[in-house]
Amino acid sequence: MLFGRSYAALWDSFAITDGTAREAILAGVGADEARFWSSGQRDAERYVIPLLRPEAVVLDLGGGIGRIARAVAPHCRRLILADVSRSMLRRARNALRGTPNIEFVKTSGKSLASVASNSVDVAYSHLVLQHVEREDVISYLGELHRVLVPGGVIRFQVPNLADPQQLSTYVEYALATPAKSLGRLRYYTREEIQLLLERLGFSIESVESTEWHVVTARRGSASQQR
Repeated sequence: MLFGRSYAALWDSFAITDGTAREAILAGVGADEARFWSSGQRDAERYVIPLLRPEAVVLDLGGGIGRIARAVAPHCRRLILADVSRSMLRRARNALRGTPNIEFVKTSGKSLASVASNSVDVAYSHLVLQHVEREDVISYLGELHRVLVPGGVIRFQVPNLADPQQLSTYVEYALATPAKSLGRLRYYTREEIQLLLERLGFSIESVESTEWHVVTARRGSASQQR
């Protein structure tokens, strides 16, 4: 049994206030606004900004209220913040007002229909895809292949099933929780990631595997999709 009618309804329910939105995005940090935004700066500097050129068009998939986007925007020409929740997007617009190069896009939970093909240089998704059903992750990855320019880069992270603590958490949740949240964590092995990305036409540049897999991959040509 699942609870949560849809991704949009689930994340809208978390965005009742700025504080509840922050806490849903980064549990344990949301009550401290300054700490929340500084964490976004650190994650941007670690995971995203090293990939960027000043002329880049960047896509933030599952950008929430802009925790990372706020730090990324000054380093690129245009940033598309995409999220499934209208409430999160509304709060993002407010939090990022005065940042002229950000565009806000509503997603369906598995597609990026309003983003043009071959229009994005770099796409990233941080603390997002683990909350999405595997089939919908595949759909999103296929969409990222479509919207990226040939040679464009994606970087994302998902929990590592082979990590002992993550495996323990996953098994305990599965055994003890009769009503499964739509937003629950999904776990991946390194081999699964490699199979999926290569099947979808990406060339993997690196997978850093600790508690999480941090994946960097590059879009190949359309002919590489099988």
